[in-house]
Amino acid sequence: MIGGTIYARGSLRAHKLATAYAKGTGAFHQVMPIKRGPPHAFYGVRDDKMLTVFNDVCASGESWIYIDNGYFSPNRDGLRLYSIEVKAMRHEGPIESTTYGRQRWERSEYAQITPWRTGGFYTLIAMQSPYWYEKHGLDWREWLAQAKADSLEYTGLKAVVRHK
Repeated sequence: MIGGTIYARGSLRAHKLATAYAKGTGAFHQVMPIKRGPPHAFYGVRDDKMLTVFNDVCASGESWIYIDNGYFSPNRDGLRLYSIEVKAMRHEGPIESTTYGRQRWERSEYAQITPWRTGGFYTLIAMQSPYWYEKHGLDWREWLAQAKADSLEYTGLKAVVRHK
């Protein structure tokens, strides 16, 4: 058992994940936005108060992990897939040539990146909520303008936007 704290709130999925994490690690499931002991595990950061705790933990230098929904097929065969990173919100390094790295990626259905499609009526841009961009110090309007420009350049199609 490693103990520590799992910060998760706001949905049934968050409650289930935190309960399983706490059971497996001995961590305390912290629902209130109050910093507790390390190592810290976060399943999303859903509001300003929990963001404050997250930022405090990051600034403290203490160990933390970030858990989010899996990038691909988040509900395959009735099982939820998750992305888990240590001291990062998403994977920031190379895919290592190990059983759990490059070889695993190459076996997946997502390994082949296909060219932009130019048929159809529009390009769908699926993006995080404006809240997410703002709370991570990013200008969502700038990101969206660039995504629309890229879409038009590569496909010649208008862009339709879907916020999370």
